[in-house]
Amino acid sequence: MRAAACCAVVLCSLVMTGCGGGAATPPQAAQSGAQKGAPQRPTDPAAQVTYDFLQAVIRGDTDAATGLLTPTAIERFNATGSRFAPPGLASARFRLGDVAYPAPGATEAAVQCMVTDQNATEGSAREEELACLLKQVAGQWRVSGMAYEVAADQPPMVLDFEKFAPQGEAAKPAVDPARTAAAPEETQTK
Repeated sequence: MRAAACCAVVLCSLVMTGCGGGAATPPQAAQSGAQKGAPQRPTDPAAQVTYDFLQAVIRGDTDAATGLLTPTAIERFNATGSRFAPPGLASARFRLGDVAYPAPGATEAAVQCMVTDQNATEGSAREEELACLLKQVAGQWRVSGMAYEVAADQPPMVLDFEKFAPQGEAAKPAVDPARTAAAPEETQTK
């Protein structure tokens, strides 16, 4: 498994415990732990939520991370008898890149994230890219999932927290738009 998938899965891992083309804003100057002193928070509201969410995941702060999920994602976790419990990653650092919106005024966004983690066995740091997926709910941005590339020749893997499946069920690849466009008769109802 590629390091990108490993890092993304660990970062957005759903450790279950207990009983789911548009405009882009310029890259954000937000980094966590990579600078001396307090890191700067981004100015874009969707990026701010992503920043806070990743900080909570890295710290292993379940309450803070869960509080930044969409209500639908929280309900889905609760319905399955699970909870969002990030593992915490003491050596991880992140920075945010572009914020993409499907259209001006959109209620969904994707925030580019570069996560760096120190490899204990190799002693080297690796940077991996993923996207934090957000939705606007009652005027507030909330995290609805994450996406990451497994391999260049495969569609990205999407972890949709709003369609969370019980432990043991794997994340599903995103729909390949090229394949869907090539076979429109398969997507039409008769």
